[in-house]
Amino acid sequence: MNDERLLQIPEAIKKLFGIDLAHYKPFKDLVYPLVRSGFIQHKRKPIPYSVSDRNHIWIAEGELIKLHNAILIQGVFTDTKTVKSFFEEKAKRVEKAKTIRYLLQDRQSATGIGLISYELQEFFKILESDEDLTSKNLPNPFIELPQLSLSGVTSLMQALLAQSAVISDDDSMLLLYLDGQLEAAWGKAQHLESAHPILLKHKELINQEYLRATEFDQLLDDLIME
Repeated sequence: MNDERLLQIPEAIKKLFGIDLAHYKPFKDLVYPLVRSGFIQHKRKPIPYSVSDRNHIWIAEGELIKLHNAILIQGVFTDTKTVKSFFEEKAKRVEKAKTIRYLLQDRQSATGIGLISYELQEFFKILESDEDLTSKNLPNPFIELPQLSLSGVTSLMQALLAQSAVISDDDSMLLLYLDGQLEAAWGKAQHLESAHPILLKHKELINQEYLRATEFDQLLDDLIME
């Protein structure tokens, strides 16, 4: 990183997507925490002549592929921890990608987010493979990045969740699980009717995670009562 050219975040976003970050505060509020989370290497340098403790954040050019791909994945999953998991846990990445692909079947236009069908298929194909997400850019499946939206819906997950009232309980189970709402997902899982392999696999995962969570809560309660 010492010998590489460094770019500030707005310059990096302009180079990658041709977007002026200063004009899109919601996007800016998503990008900076993503970089600060630590899996994208960066440096902090004090702002010259500033009386505050604020720093400029600089990214090496060698990190631009990772940043590019992280932002595209963030267009699917807003949560930074989920985005990081795509780079650090391949098995979970594959499962999440397959699940979102399943949920998008026959719903691409209904999300309200412009998607390019061929690029979307290639995007998921790579995510469901063993390819290194730091070595080449993912294809961009978005006509416009969801993070630029002024509606508050800044990812495909949020767009799908907004439809939860009109989709099946089985699919709602997946959405709630992917959104981290384990108890609500468990409730839906108890009434699963579909025999689809993805749904059955997630029912099992949800039941296992819910059992672990309730056992842990019970352990804490027992410790408090002693």
